[in-house]
Amino acid sequence: MPRNFHNRFELLFLLLDKEARKQVLNVLKRPVQDDRNRFLPTPSGKVRRSGG
Repeated sequence: MPRNFHNRFELLFLLLDKEARKQVLNVLKRPVQDDRNRFLPTPSGKVRRSGG
């Protein structure tokens, strides 16, 4: 799998405003909450689809 080390950048910043921090965290949590395309590994080494 090719990696994108040469064309990406990462940004780190401090969010002091509590409301802004809450909004950013809500946006960042959305992809994790999507269970439609999630696959879980089983103890046997196979994967099973989780969610819709």
